[in-house]
Amino acid sequence: MNKNKPDFTLFNRYYKYGFVQKDVDFLIPNLASDQPFCIDPFLLFKSRKSEYQKLHSFLLGLFEIVIHYLKKGDEIKAFSYLNFQETNEIALGYTQGLPAGRGCGAVIQKEIYGLYLSNPRILEEGLNHIEEMQLYCPNIAEDRISDITISVIKKYFIEYTQQKCLELKIKTKKLVIDNIYDYSKNVWIPNNFYQLPENPFTGKAIIFAPLDLLRYLPWINYPNYYGYFSKYILPTVKKKTQPKLAVVKFNRTHADKVKKYIKYKEKNKYQCKPVSIFPEFSKGVVASWLKELDNIKVGKQDAGKYEKFLFKILPFLLHPKLTDGEEQVREADGVHIRDIIFYNSDESGFWFDVKKKHNSTQVVFELKNTKEIIPKHIDQLNRYLADFFGDFGLIVTRKDVDERIIKNVIALFSGHKKVVLFLNDKDIKKMIDYKLRGAQPLVVIRKKYIDFTRRLGT
Repeated sequence: MNKNKPDFTLFNRYYKYGFVQKDVDFLIPNLASDQPFCIDPFLLFKSRKSEYQKLHSFLLGLFEIVIHYLKKGDEIKAFSYLNFQETNEIALGYTQGLPAGRGCGAVIQKEIYGLYLSNPRILEEGLNHIEEMQLYCPNIAEDRISDITISVIKKYFIEYTQQKCLELKIKTKKLVIDNIYDYSKNVWIPNNFYQLPENPFTGKAIIFAPLDLLRYLPWINYPNYYGYFSKYILPTVKKKTQPKLAVVKFNRTHADKVKKYIKYKEKNKYQCKPVSIFPEFSKGVVASWLKELDNIKVGKQDAGKYEKFLFKILPFLLHPKLTDGEEQVREADGVHIRDIIFYNSDESGFWFDVKKKHNSTQVVFELKNTKEIIPKHIDQLNRYLADFFGDFGLIVTRKDVDERIIKNVIALFSGHKKVVLFLNDKDIKKMIDYKLRGAQPLVVIRKKYIDFTRRLGT
C-alpha cells in the first residue's frame, strides 16, 4: 500500500478507468479527502423509487425499535440500537485530508437517547424525519444526520457499489467493513468482509454514493429553520442571533413551530433536488452561456428564461463558499418575486465576515429581469431581509443602477444597517471569465462591497 499521496486523487484517474463523472450515476471518490456533500434522507422520503421509500422506512424503523424498548423500560436494549459510526469508506463530509471523520460517538447517542426520555410527545409520536433531531438536539448538526443515515442503510450502499463494479469492470478485493445494520433482521453486525474497491492510500474499502441522494445540506436543516422562524424564536430578544442551545430549548416547548416548518418543507418537496455535479468547464461552455445570456430579452416576457439561467449559473460561480442554493417564490406588493437563497458555509474570508458582521447565515440573491431598479425594489428586499435573512442581500439585474438608487441603499444602511449590492450582466460575465481563468468570481462581489463601504463615508 502506497502511503504517499497519489498523484491523481480521483478514483477513476488513479486506477486509469475509462469513465469520467458524466458517465456514471455515483460520485467519483477522491482518494485523499472527503467531498463536501451529504446523503439527504429527505431524498429517500420524496423519491418515487420504491427501493428508496423502503430505505426511508428502514431508517425510521430503527428509531421505532428504540422507542419500543424505551416504552418497555429496557433502556440498555434501546441504547444498543443507537450504534452509529461514521462510514469513512464513503468519504463524504468536511474532513481535510484522508477520510477519517469523528463519527457519531457516545455523545450523540446520549443526545438522541435523552431526547426521547425527556420528551413524552416525541416518545409517543416518534419523528417523521430523523432530520428533526437537529432542531431538538444541540450537538446534532447537518453532517451527523448524513452519518446516521449512511450508518443505518450502509448495507444498501455496499450492494450498490458491488453492482457498479460489475457493470464497469472495476477491480475489487475482500475487505472488512465494520458495523453493518441488517434491516431485514434488525441487528447490528460488528464485522464482515465484502468484495469492494480499495483505496490505495488507506488500504480501506471504497463505497460509492449515488448522485441522486447527494446534497450540500439536508433539505430539512437547522440554519434554514432558524432563518425562517427566527422571528418566532425567543421573540423578546431583538436582532441578536441566538445560540443553538437556546433555540433547542425553545423548540422542545414549542413543538408546533417545528411541525409548521416540517410541513412547509414537505409541501415544497418538489424544490428539493440532488446536487448538480457541474459540467466540465471549457471555453465552449463559456461561449454557450454568454450567448444564452445575450439572447434573453429584458422584461416580463423572458423573466422565466433569465431566472432559469441564473439558477444554473450562480451555484456554479459561488460554490463552495455559498452552497445549497434554494429557489424561493414570494409575493410583495402584488408581484411574484423570485430569489435564490444560499447557505453561507464559509469559515474564513469574505463570506465569513458577511456572516458575522451582517448576521447572514443565508444570503439572498433577488432576480430582476427589468430595465431599471426602482426604490420599490429596494423596499421589498429590505422587508424580506428584516423578516428572515439578516442584513445583507444582492439584487441581480441586467444593467447598471443609477445614482439615485445608490443613494437609496446608502440611506438604507444609515437607517437600518442593511447592505444591498447589485450585480448586472457585465458582472456575471466577468465572474464567468474569472472562473474560466482559474481566478475567484468572488472578486467581483468583494469589490462591490468595498465600493459600497467607501461610499458610506461620502
